[in-house]
Amino acid sequence: MNTAGVPPEGYKSVGDIVATHTLQFDSQVDGESIAMEILTNHIAVVPVVDTDGYLEGVVGELEILKALQEGKDLTQMKAKDLMKKEKPIHVTDSTPISDALKILQSEHMPIVPVVEDERVIKSITRHDLIRAMSGAGLGVETH
Repeated sequence: MNTAGVPPEGYKSVGDIVATHTLQFDSQVDGESIAMEILTNHIAVVPVVDTDGYLEGVVGELEILKALQEGKDLTQMKAKDLMKKEKPIHVTDSTPISDALKILQSEHMPIVPVVEDERVIKSITRHDLIRAMSGAGLGVETH
């Protein structure tokens, strides 16, 4: 039985997965815009890229909460101010799904950016891995 969105041979690598998370922020986007996008898209963490799409870091709910707790004005902050300063671990399309899962587990991250030539092309979420590893196709979330 073929399931919509699932390759006949099954999922093998990150490149086989159609990501449900394509959001990313330019490093100059203001913090309030980031907070609103995270809230409306129900996404915990998002890659931050420079103007050429190169991965610079990630920003998420925890960084926004920390800034708010410190009394900072999100309208006056940029993604580059909010993001974690260390460059996040990332994968490529050829990374085996099992390796992507190990990274998400060991880093306690809800996403892992996927890069090609150092540029972010998508992010793989734990949600995407559940869909891939269970053999569920795209659109299963609406059933």
